[in-house]
This record gives sequence, C-alpha cells and structure tokens, in this order.
Amino acid sequence: MDGDTAKSLVPLLGAVTGGALAILGGLLVSRITSRRERRRIHLEKLEEIHSVATEILAWSENNWTAMIAATANKWERAIDLMKERPPTEQLSVLTSMYDRSLKAPTARLVDSVDEQRSAQLTFYGAMYGMIPDDAEKKLLTPEPKETASREAASDAMDLVGDKHQLVIENYEKLEEAIVEAVHREVKLPVS
Repeated sequence: MDGDTAKSLVPLLGAVTGGALAILGGLLVSRITSRRERRRIHLEKLEEIHSVATEILAWSENNWTAMIAATANKWERAIDLMKERPPTEQLSVLTSMYDRSLKAPTARLVDSVDEQRSAQLTFYGAMYGMIPDDAEKKLLTPEPKETASREAASDAMDLVGDKHQLVIENYEKLEEAIVEAVHREVKLPVS
C-alpha cells in the first residue's frame, strides 16, 4: 500500500470509527434510558400498591367503626359498607405483576381481610338472626330479630375486632416490605 492510498483511507476509517462510536453511544443511552424508565414505572407501581393497600386498611377501619355503630341499632351504614368489596384482587394482581417480593405480605393482608369479612357476616348473622352463609344475601333488608343472640353477636364482635387488628398488623408488614422494595430500587440502605 502506498502513501496516497493510506491517506485516502484515513477519512473512511474516521467515518467508520465515528459511526461505530455513535452507534455504541446510542445503544448506551438507550439502555440507560430504558433502565430509568423501568425504574420509574416500578416506583410508580410500588406507590400504587401502597395506595391500594391503604384503601383496604380504610375499608377495614370503616367497617369496624360501622359495626360498633350497628350495636346501637345504627346498622344502615354498616350494611352499606359490608356490601362494598375491598380492592384485594387489584392488590394481588399489582403485586404479582410488579414486585413478587411483596407477594407473601400481600397474601397475608388479603387473607386477614377475608377473615374479617367472614367474621362480620357472622356478626350480622347473630345480630339479625341470619345464618352466616345466608347473611350476605340478606344484607339488602336486615331487620333485627327477637331470636338474635346478643351473646353470639358479642362473641362475633370480639372476633371481628381481632381480625381487624390482624388486618392492621398485616398492612404494616406490607408497608415495611414496600419501603424495602423502594430502597432497593433507588439503592438506599434499608433501615
């Protein structure tokens, strides 16, 4: 190869090298951008999971308060709240899709909400003289019955209180797991 040929290849080699560096730089920027985007979405979904879990806790607290009012024959609000379903399925789906490390604490929270709801049906069954399996169907037109057992209602009320406390504990555990997941995502030390 003579000197003229080598000189003519310099611009070509410069262009090829520059193109290769531009492609590599573009890939690196794209990779960093997609990593940031995934991180942003994950953090948003963790926030949404927390929001839904908070809705579930509010459902539990509202139902517990309404049950206390129901013992004073102010059962309308309690019955209306009982008809509402907490967003437990939404929470389970979000957890399964976006952060499997939250699956166990989510399952515990969902189970405790189901247990509270079941105990509430038992309470209404005792208060209004319905059997628990039939209570949900009869929530539309409850009427206190003379045959209702105040002792059974009191026992059911205690059980609901215990289940409500379990919901609170499981919510707090899920909240701690969410904080740990956020810390892992943003690379903060977990306290």
